[in-house]
Amino acid sequence: MCANKQIDFAIKATGATGAGVATVDGIPADLWMRFVERAAEIMPERKGDAWAAVLSEVIANIGGGGNTHTLILTDIPLDAVKALEEVATDVGESADSLVAKLYMFAQGNSLHIVKMIDEQHQPAHLMMLYGIPKRHWEAWEQLAQIADETAESMFGRLLQLVEEGKAQVTKNDTANSTTSDGDRTRV
Repeated sequence: MCANKQIDFAIKATGATGAGVATVDGIPADLWMRFVERAAEIMPERKGDAWAAVLSEVIANIGGGGNTHTLILTDIPLDAVKALEEVATDVGESADSLVAKLYMFAQGNSLHIVKMIDEQHQPAHLMMLYGIPKRHWEAWEQLAQIADETAESMFGRLLQLVEEGKAQVTKNDTANSTTSDGDRTRV
C-alpha cells in the first residue's frame, strides 16, 4: 500500500435539513485501510460495511441530542492497551468496561477518588477497587470518623502508617468467623 496515495469520499445525509453533504479529502490510503480493518474487528456483524457503521455510530453518539457524552481516547500506546486488557481480564472485565464502571459508580454517587501527593515524585501506582458492599463502606466510614479522617483520606492514612511502620497486623481468620458472609476479593 502506497502511503502517498489518498482517498477522498463524500457523505450525503438523506432527509437532512442543513449541511447534508460533506466531503472528506486527503485520507492516506494506508490509514484508510487500517481504519477499515479495525472497523471490521469492532463490528464484525457488518462485514464489508463495518467502516460505514463505525462512522455512523460516532456521528450518532456525538450528535446524541445533548443526552449523552462521547469519549474518544487516542494515541494510547499499544503496550499500555495490552497491559490494561491483561489486568482487566484478571478480574473478568475488559478495559472498556473498567472505564464504563467509573461513570456508572459516579452516577450512583458511589465513586470515591483518592489522590496521593508525593513530594518526592517517585513512580506511583493506581489501584481501582469496585464492588465494595455498602455495609463494608459504612463500616470504613465509621472507622475513618474515629480517626478524624474522611473515608477517602483514610486509605491514604493507612498507607502512610504502613510506610512509617506504625501499622500492626494480628492474624484473624475471617473465613471461620461468624460475622463473615464469605465475601472475597479478587486480585
